[in-house]
Formats: sequence, C-alpha cells, structure tokens
Amino acid sequence: MGSVIKIKTGKELPENVEISILLDYLQTSKRESNKLFTNVKEISNMSDNAISQILDISPKTFRNYKSVKQILSLRLTEHAIAFYAVFYHGKKVFGTEQEFTRWLNQENFYFDGKAPIKYLSVISGIKFIDDRLTAMEFGDNV
Repeated sequence: MGSVIKIKTGKELPENVEISILLDYLQTSKRESNKLFTNVKEISNMSDNAISQILDISPKTFRNYKSVKQILSLRLTEHAIAFYAVFYHGKKVFGTEQEFTRWLNQENFYFDGKAPIKYLSVISGIKFIDDRLTAMEFGDNV
C-alpha cells in the first residue's frame, strides 16, 4: 500500500496514482464533490474551464460541484482523485506548481511528441504521467 496525504479538509488522498489506494478510497469514502473539487482547483491552479474539460463535465457543473455538497459518480471521483494525486506528485518532483505545469505543457518524446497535459483526460494517461514522474525521481530523463 502506498502513501496518503492529509489535505486541508482532513481527507486522506493518495500521494501518487496508486491503483490500490484509489480503489480503497472509492470503496470506503464519501464521494463529496465540494471538498474534492475545491482541492483539485487549489492544487492545479488551473481555470475551471480547463479542469472541467479534463474531467469531461461542463464548467457550470464543475463550479456547482465545488460549491454544493453532492455525491459524485465513481468515475468522476476516481478521475478527480487521480488528477489531484498526479499534481501533488508533480509538484513534489519539480519543486513548484509552475515548473510542473511548464513540463505538462511542453511536447515530450516519451508522450509520443505530445504535451503530457493531453493525457490527463483519462485515468490511464494520468497513471502514465505518474509513472514518468516516478522515473524522474529515480534519475530518468523524461
């Protein structure tokens, strides 16, 4: 089992995109939108429009979910938690949100010549980014 981090709301979220922790979280935690989406917005420092596009929901829905406690679908909860975890991991690897964001937006050989940010719209893409971050921690050029 991997590490978890305690966020401001007292919730524990995975420190990186580890499937066993995501599955455990989905089975045991309340899937409240307002706390999770507020934390996603805070850690990524991305616009509501950009985050909602990645999560495949409308910006209005994203803003509504941030302000009102609603129970999210398993799919949306999983995606939001994985999104949060990869940003947490990326900031840890790069030192700042700005450096991680710069890396996310640059074309990259390991991502088939695309910017890694294009991979955030699916869980397998987020896991691939997370794996690359782990490789960087161990000295790989990514």
